[in-house]
Amino acid sequence: MELLIVAIIGAGCGYMSIWTSVILNATVEERVRSLLLGVIIDIIMLALFSIIGHGFIFSWMLIFKYLLLVS
Repeated sequence: MELLIVAIIGAGCGYMSIWTSVILNATVEERVRSLLLGVIIDIIMLALFSIIGHGFIFSWMLIFKYLLLVS
């Protein structure tokens, strides 16, 4: 059940990142830049969550987020 909740949150985060990049940016270059900036932020957040001990759950959330982004 816990993994299902994390999967739903991860898919929601992926959907929101796509939606905001499409709505808020006019050109394809700006959209790609926005998504790549999100990847950098995800890496920083993963490092911080790993330091405080919640990196395992956050990494599963990122897995489901990027599974939605690549599909």
